[in-house]
Amino acid sequence: MDEDVLKARTRLACNQQLGTADFKRWVLECIGNPRNSTILDLGCGEGQFALVLAKTNKVVAVDLARANIEYVREQAGKQNVRLHAVQADFDHYNPSIKFDCVLGCYTLYYSKDHQHLFARIRQWLKQDGLLFFCGPDDGNNEELGQLLRDSGAGHRFKSMDEAKSFMDDAPKQLRDLGFSTQLVSFSNPIVFKNPSQIMQYWKSTALYDKRIEGNVSRVIEAHFQSFPTFTLTKRVKGIQARIRR
Repeated sequence: MDEDVLKARTRLACNQQLGTADFKRWVLECIGNPRNSTILDLGCGEGQFALVLAKTNKVVAVDLARANIEYVREQAGKQNVRLHAVQADFDHYNPSIKFDCVLGCYTLYYSKDHQHLFARIRQWLKQDGLLFFCGPDDGNNEELGQLLRDSGAGHRFKSMDEAKSFMDDAPKQLRDLGFSTQLVSFSNPIVFKNPSQIMQYWKSTALYDKRIEGNVSRVIEAHFQSFPTFTLTKRVKGIQARIRR
């Protein structure tokens, strides 16, 4: 299985099992808990949204990773839900229908041309359709960043900066294309109960750097000598966009 897929599954498991807030419920509320709608899930991953939404909607789930698409299809069969799962790069994907909602959670910033992707999504949406996507907000993973700085990491983390820049720039890009936008936010404190949980999570992120692994391990061990847990807060920015009439 692709290493990036395994890392994504590790992060998702940590968020769901160790988090204290319900990210899935927040996303579903942000798109209005739709029923009898057509929905496109761009970068569906393991289908945490697509499989739920497919129970009451017509869903197309798109992901680049073959392992994810195979998993979504398998789970759809087990759960007796119908959806259309497509392995594709969403920079080149062209749907044959229009949608009431296009959804992209922690995915759209992987596009090679954000403005072009937004323009294409505009064409895919029905006139009263909703685009909702989310990504990292200010202060996301700050506690982990401080831990890494305490470990001697002095460099910037380019991939995280790019995701954050995308979320900051997206509202203007969307408005230039005729969308109205609204920002929403969410935070999920993740409580780690032992050093191995933090190490496993860190290794699954873009912040991982093997060169400082020993130093990071020592700093984490020192933390747990003084405190019973380590809390990392996932801070999320969501953008709701509709075509202006």
